[in-house]
Amino acid sequence: MTRQRSRHSRLGMWWERFLSPLHARYALEQRAFINKTYPSFNVLSQKGAFINGVFSGEALPDYIGMANDYAWFAEAKETKGTRWNYDKLRGQQAEQLDRALMHGHGAFLLIRETDRSLGHLVPWSRLRERWWAWETFCQTHPGGRAPSGSASIAFSYLEDRISVFVDRTVPGRFDYLHSLVEWMAVEAEDRPTIYAQKARRRNQRGRG
Repeated sequence: MTRQRSRHSRLGMWWERFLSPLHARYALEQRAFINKTYPSFNVLSQKGAFINGVFSGEALPDYIGMANDYAWFAEAKETKGTRWNYDKLRGQQAEQLDRALMHGHGAFLLIRETDRSLGHLVPWSRLRERWWAWETFCQTHPGGRAPSGSASIAFSYLEDRISVFVDRTVPGRFDYLHSLVEWMAVEAEDRPTIYAQKARRRNQRGRG
């Protein structure tokens, strides 16, 4: 079995290589600790620099982070064009992000729009209903064509209603941590999550 990299996967690898030094800077500045996760990989054979194998088990989201007592999970995506296609997120990845929300943690997509070199910090809680509606259609209409506009989302829509643009006034700079922590604080107040319950108990003990 020979593994071949698609153009899309090469884009994603570039984006992850871009994020790595940013996360290292967060750690150096003691602002956050963000860990890159990797799926389990069973090697079947190797010839020189070429390795054949299979991935095994469920892969966690690309990143797990902690800052200001908040924990979150994030998937990193990168794409060209004016829309982000929902098929770039696999069902298993969506389920993992849902589990993060269920347990009171944050769940995000870090999407780089290559044509404008802009980053989007997209809270999964704002996008999940649209994504699952598309996934449900695909499951119930195998081989069918999804209604126009339902299989992707325009970056203009993300910009206006969902995502947080990060440092768009500074060319070449993408620093999403402050916006992420702010969003986590909003979600903790708006949703009776496990985290919010724990935070309220800590505050009550502090006042006592």
